[in-house]
Amino acid sequence: HSCCAIDGSLVVFGGMSCLHDGDGHVSITYSSDVWTLDCLTLEWSRLRQRGMAPKGVAYHAAPLTPGGQLLVIGGWRGGAVPSDELSALDLTTGVWHPVQVPGETPSGMYGHTAVVVGTKVVVF
Repeated sequence: HSCCAIDGSLVVFGGMSCLHDGDGHVSITYSSDVWTLDCLTLEWSRLRQRGMAPKGVAYHAAPLTPGGQLLVIGGWRGGAVPSDELSALDLTTGVWHPVQVPGETPSGMYGHTAVVVGTKVVVF
């Protein structure tokens, strides 16, 4: 999962869950849920999402822009190839939209991090 702070709340996106049955089998699911924790009341609430949310993902990066957009970059969904998606969530409206970037883009990645510096997003 990823977590960022905004306006007195923590915003948690995505992640991976492992469920074990009694016979030693494990099932893995990837989440696209968005949860917020109010840091004053310590109450969790699930953000109602609209638009084109990315598929469930773990090991992604999710920097927050100064305008309140949560960017979800890459990640892992359990397949052979990591995700190369870039999506943005407006935390005020709960609306997702895919982000199209002109020029060359990096291939799919996971286990990376990203930070917003001025008007740029640095991924490493």
